[in-house]
Formats: sequence, structure tokens, C-alpha cells
Amino acid sequence: MTSKQLSKKIAIYPGTFDPPTLGHLDVIKTAAQIFNRLIVGVFRNPDKGSTMFSLDERLRMVQKMIETQGLKNVKVVACDRFTADFSRRERAGVRIRGLRLTTEYEHELEYVFHHDILSDGEVDTVLIPSRQGHMHIRSILARSLIDSGPIEKLVQYLTPEVIEIVKSIRAKK
Repeated sequence: MTSKQLSKKIAIYPGTFDPPTLGHLDVIKTAAQIFNRLIVGVFRNPDKGSTMFSLDERLRMVQKMIETQGLKNVKVVACDRFTADFSRRERAGVRIRGLRLTTEYEHELEYVFHHDILSDGEVDTVLIPSRQGHMHIRSILARSLIDSGPIEKLVQYLTPEVIEIVKSIRAKK
């Protein structure tokens, strides 16, 4: 597929979203305003090891978060391919990456170069920072609260609908 077949009006936002946070939502909302269509790819990522939530649970969380925000141009899909393959499959000419802190910039830049090689330069990467009030949020911190912290503190990390899903999953375990 050539770059002429990939649309710069369509973007992908790949991630594990374990769980999806307020920072992820910042990036999704910004990208949804910039691009005609945004496809959020919820990945199985063997490089990150096991996840707290199953792929189906993470898909449900992200989908509910998107529905609640009323983001009509955002689609959520499961994915287990390389992001370059995912871009081609969705005909997306842009890949979104979120940034929390400036210390992540160099790390993300390595992925930009790597992805550029894998996509044969067909897919551009756009780095979008989360809002200042959410820059400290990491999924790993939310997971630690879910595991052993006071669940009411999750409001600083997750949307209300994601918290409700987390509570229902915890109640079943």
C-alpha cells in the first residue's frame, strides 16, 4: 500500500489501555478534534507482559469512555499486529502517541524512528500531550490503587464509567 492510499485524515492511537486513564482520554479527545476519524487500537502487547485486565475488559472500558464522551468519529478495535500493519489495515496515515512528561520525549522519539522504518515512511507520528493536570497519570499507578489502594482515589486517574467497570470486575473476582 502506498502513502497515497493512506489518509492523513485518519489516525490510529495504539495502546494497551490497562486501564484507560484520564490522560488517555485527553489524547483521544484532542486527536478526535484534529482528524476526521480516529481508531483506538487496544493491543495485546506481549512485550509488556501480563495485563491486569483482559483484552475484552479493556475494550469495554475504552468503548464506554468514548461513548460517554459522545465522540462519534472514534472507533475502538482490538489489535494484535504491529502498529505499521494496523495503520495499513485501517488506511491511517497518522499514528498518535501520547506524552505525559518531557522525560518521555526521547523514549517516544525512538519509537517514532522505529515505526517510520516499519511503515516504510508511509505513516507520520503525531505526539499529543495530555492536559497539565493529567501529566502525572500512568496506568501502572491506577493499577496499584485498584490492587491495594482506596478505590475512591481512582477518580484522579480514571473516568467514572471506567471506575464502575473496574468495580464490577473486582466484585466478580
